[in-house]
Amino acid sequence: MGLGRSQLLRPAGSAWRAPVTDTPGRGCLCRDARLYYPGVSDGGRRLDTTAEAAAAVLAAVVENAGLGIALVGSDARPFQANPAFCRMLGRSEDELLAMTFADFTHPDDVDADLALYGEMLAGSRDLYRIQKRYLRKDGSVVWGSLTVSAVRRPSGDIAFAVGLVEDVTERVALQEELRQQALHDHLTGLPNRRLLDDRLTHAVRLAERQSHGLAVVAVDIDAFKTVNDRFGHAAGDEVLRAVARSLTDACRDSDTIARVGGDEFVVLCEGTDSAEHADRLAQRLRALLATSVPLPSGGTVAITASVGASAGAPGDLDGLLAAADRAMYAQKHPAAPRTD
Repeated sequence: MGLGRSQLLRPAGSAWRAPVTDTPGRGCLCRDARLYYPGVSDGGRRLDTTAEAAAAVLAAVVENAGLGIALVGSDARPFQANPAFCRMLGRSEDELLAMTFADFTHPDDVDADLALYGEMLAGSRDLYRIQKRYLRKDGSVVWGSLTVSAVRRPSGDIAFAVGLVEDVTERVALQEELRQQALHDHLTGLPNRRLLDDRLTHAVRLAERQSHGLAVVAVDIDAFKTVNDRFGHAAGDEVLRAVARSLTDACRDSDTIARVGGDEFVVLCEGTDSAEHADRLAQRLRALLATSVPLPSGGTVAITASVGASAGAPGDLDGLLAAADRAMYAQKHPAAPRTD
């Protein structure tokens, strides 16, 4: 089968080279293709059997499509790219044709895309779909929903692949925002109880696999209800944010700090089963949280926090959490907060 390129002029004058074949094949235009479109003959339709006319309509469709379209050879290099795809990546068609698709794919997404394309070249699949990140010329990232389909010769070898790309950047951003809202406390930005439970499950599995333990620290702001009652909820919110910031600054990046209740926080420390380490952390946090917090209305409010810790093997997670709670309540401060 011969695979040619019918040269069609775009509105701007440049040529779109539509693939044209001598022999019918999946996804290819044939030279004996019958093309119908609105006209004045043949019962209200005009019939044209020329490949050039068929390619002209195809070129117009591709040129004006809202989706990005690229034709890619077996060497993973595009040899055609429509205006929508060029705009999406902020590159000219000439720039894209000098690259492989791996060159404008986010490094973390290249392997998955190449593996699927390799299966297509090997003949084990004719189509695949993937959501991936593209790199624009300015370095910014565009999320694309990509569908790739193979156009094969009668021998089964791939002639080229057709890639259709929808820009889903806004959709992905919205999904991430909703995920953040579902798994994080809206006031402090910390993980909520749902995310903490997921982290705990993952931590237990990892600890059992690597034969190490866990430490858990429970934190409760003393007399927090009095802060709200005396100084208002805006003051209470500021205290919660300040405690969250202090905990985040004091703990390791690998630790999980979660707000699990109105004035309750939990710190999960992986990689240790040392009760001494857990107690030292609890003492440090207790001292750090004995502080004054500036209020939105002016002045400050002095706060303290009760902190308890436990550490041990991950097999008794409920026991660790309960022990941390008991240690925290055992040294709970009854004093009411005061203003300075």
